[in-house]
Amino acid sequence: TWYDSYHRTMTQVPTKETVFGDFEDADFKNNATGHSFRMSCDGDDFRITMFPPDAEDGNPISWPIALMTGSHHMQAYWVPGKMGRTLSLLPVMFLKQEQKWVPRTSVFLQPPSKHHGLEAGRWNEGCIRCHATAGESRRVEPFSYHDSTVAEFGISCEACHGPGGEHVELRKKFGVKLPADKDPIVNPIDLSHERSSQVCG
Repeated sequence: TWYDSYHRTMTQVPTKETVFGDFEDADFKNNATGHSFRMSCDGDDFRITMFPPDAEDGNPISWPIALMTGSHHMQAYWVPGKMGRTLSLLPVMFLKQEQKWVPRTSVFLQPPSKHHGLEAGRWNEGCIRCHATAGESRRVEPFSYHDSTVAEFGISCEACHGPGGEHVELRKKFGVKLPADKDPIVNPIDLSHERSSQVCG
């Protein structure tokens, strides 16, 4: 049941099987900022190119997609930074049901005054904590880049149920004869509504 869940596919590397965004030479323009985007793919190499609002503002920038978050309602796309494992969030996202690209600011609630750029390091400092299992990130100074690691991409069993080593060993030894109250694994259904929400949140 976990393998078939959205928890498993919450964070993935891009492949033809995992990307549901339209990268078949698709175009999108953010009317709020004037930036245009071109999505393309060659096998498992997915890319996005951002064009400035005015040709005089600079040259287009092209990035390879390094990682994706989301598999249920939408997908967000992360691109690599110049150093370490720092990831930046693209300013566009793909909505699954509507089958369309939208500005990231139309998906996430944010203060109107907040900068809505690439948000370098957002994955490393925030998203990694819930959308991967056993995510850790340290900032490497003085270069100010991240060296992030995860045990698994996606939300795997231990993210919600706690460390499972002792649970596995006891089940091997006692099988179904192990009383539920002697099993150290956390089952959110046995928690109070408040505590269960805290585990998930």
